[in-house]
Amino acid sequence: MKNKKVVNNLPKDPFSGYFLSDKSHRFGQKLLQTQISSFWSRLISKTVSKGQYNYLQSGELKSTSKIQLGKRNFLNVSSYDYLGLIGNREIEASTIKTIDKYGTSTGGVRLLSGSHVLHEELEHKLAVFKGTEATITYTSGYMANLAIASALIDPKDTVLIDEKIHMSIMDALSMAKSNFEKFSHNNMEDLELKLKELSTHKRIFVIVEGIYSMDGSILDLPNLILLKKKYEFFLVIDEAHSFGILGKTGRGVNEHFGIDAKEVDIWTSSLSKAIPSNGGFIGGSRELIIFLQHQSSPYVFSSALNLGSVAAIIKSLEIIDRHPEKIESLWKNTNYFLNSCRQIGLNTGISQSQITPIIVGARKQTLELSAFLFRHKILSPAAVFPAVPFNEGRLRICMNADMRVEELDYIIEKIECGLKNNVKANTIQEYS
Repeated sequence: MKNKKVVNNLPKDPFSGYFLSDKSHRFGQKLLQTQISSFWSRLISKTVSKGQYNYLQSGELKSTSKIQLGKRNFLNVSSYDYLGLIGNREIEASTIKTIDKYGTSTGGVRLLSGSHVLHEELEHKLAVFKGTEATITYTSGYMANLAIASALIDPKDTVLIDEKIHMSIMDALSMAKSNFEKFSHNNMEDLELKLKELSTHKRIFVIVEGIYSMDGSILDLPNLILLKKKYEFFLVIDEAHSFGILGKTGRGVNEHFGIDAKEVDIWTSSLSKAIPSNGGFIGGSRELIIFLQHQSSPYVFSSALNLGSVAAIIKSLEIIDRHPEKIESLWKNTNYFLNSCRQIGLNTGISQSQITPIIVGARKQTLELSAFLFRHKILSPAAVFPAVPFNEGRLRICMNADMRVEELDYIIEKIECGLKNNVKANTIQEYS
């Protein structure tokens, strides 16, 4: 009979024992004597000591639907590499060739000496892909959203945002000292009630997302466009999780519903999800883009997007155009996973997309489920308060076009097992 051995499946402690030491003060310096720092100190200490802290895990090799942590291979259901393009040889070759020819930086901001012909090519291709007159690129999607609030929205304007909008929008509006109010998620009736109460003498902005990052729901764009025509507000749509994903050719939420992109005033997106690179962009009218080139601080005062990333984005757009079957494969996996989860009674909330929340509820149970999956070589760090409402802790399963049915079944099996048994052991038995 083969001998049993105990395999340690705890996550790596990224703090090198800091929270396991005898220091009772931890975050005790005066700089961090605040309520929020105390909250984080307690939470990190508790999860590290229980072997449940699986955040900040440093991977080795390429991070796709699988990731190597230490010497172990994990299924990675937290990656935004929805189309499985990380590691694509064409993208890598184009990036390497570009860096070899032009270097890693253009040495400045775009407005001065940092613009390159590849930046112009990228912005033209993004505009053609998205169906807008023009685009402008930034070093991240976060910076693109910050640019919208800081350059376009005046404190006197009124802003209505979906209650589940991404934190980058919230941060941007707060920094711009904008007057904003939330409406119920994807609820056009509630939005209309709020629109009716507003003064017609003020400019009104409505900000929403194509696919919502914590719930996986898809924007009700057709009814939103009807409200836009009736109330004449300015519409901003963040497509971080729908660009390259929604629509037959990945053009986004407007293609999904058969709506012209020019019906929307401002499009914004990151370029680090379906597109395996870095950066972000804003799409809209030529007039809007010229204004942003001179007024948006994240463009004027930040170094230009590095050319390796630019090359990767350009090649990725070409591949998405040539291989629509990648989008088909993603949605095939998405539908299989969602339907399978719901058939066995898992709470997937209102998801309609490649982002499937497994809603657990209490923080303690959510962290335990995440730790259980980690011990079974599935990486899915928990989303708990303050990332989501207090009793809506969840795992966020991100689908990948390259995942096999057997892998999806394994993930579902372990989620169900973890929820039923509430396993807390720090090790599992394996035969060797």
